[in-house]
Parts: sequence; structure tokens; C-alpha cells
Amino acid sequence: MICSVIKKGEFMRKGIIVGIASSATLIFGSTLALASTAMPAQTTPAQPMSPAPAKQHVDQQELHHFAAAVKEIQPIDMQAHTVISDKSMSEKEKHQKLEGYNKKITAILAQHHLTPMKYEALLKKAETDPAFAKRTESALHEMN
Repeated sequence: MICSVIKKGEFMRKGIIVGIASSATLIFGSTLALASTAMPAQTTPAQPMSPAPAKQHVDQQELHHFAAAVKEIQPIDMQAHTVISDKSMSEKEKHQKLEGYNKKITAILAQHHLTPMKYEALLKKAETDPAFAKRTESALHEMN
């Protein structure tokens, strides 16, 4: 599940990243919650714990992949917020739309060589590490 919201230093113009994670959480979370009720639980081997996000070094290539993914996910985030707040849609309709957004986001992440877990960790790092947030903001500005 993708989560976290970047707050430090008004990260990006008009908060481009701010909110992406929260709706991504709703997109992935809603899809996963509904899927878990429809499918039997599966057992998976325990995943090793990764280092705390703020302590992980992110090289320039990974930073570029992350920033590019954030830029592409932003319009989907806006669409997801619209769906989530639409009181006229049924929960089933919302779920279908959010599932479609989930697939789009997953494809974008794969295109940029990121897993949802890695993307979540990088979002968390940007939230908790001001230097990384600044590097990400600079990378996003360079893309424009």
C-alpha cells in the first residue's frame, strides 16, 4: 500500500506531491481491502525489514525515477480525489474506478523501475528527510 504525505517546506508548487500518497493509500487500500474480502488469505514468506527510509541513500538515477513517477501519478491522484469525494457514486462504482487507478499507478511505477513498497518508502523519506525532499523538488523542477 502506498501511503504518506509530504509536508516539509511546501514541497512542490501548490503541493503537487502533497495528497498523492493519501489518495494512493485510498486507491490501493480500498482495492486491497475489497480484494481481501473476496479472496482467501494467502501465506507469504516474511519480508526482511528494510532500513528506515531516512537512512537509505537514494542515487541520482533512483531519484529521477521517483520524481518522474510522482509527476505522472499526480493527474491520477486528482482523479482519485474526485471519485473519493463524489457522493453520487456507489461504493461499487468507486471501487471499480479506484481499481483502474491502482492498475495505472502500478504500471507507472513499473515503468520507472519502482515497486509500490519502494515508492512508499521514498515518499516517507521525502516527508522525513528535508534534504531528500529538496533533492526531489529540484528533480521535479528540472523535468518541467
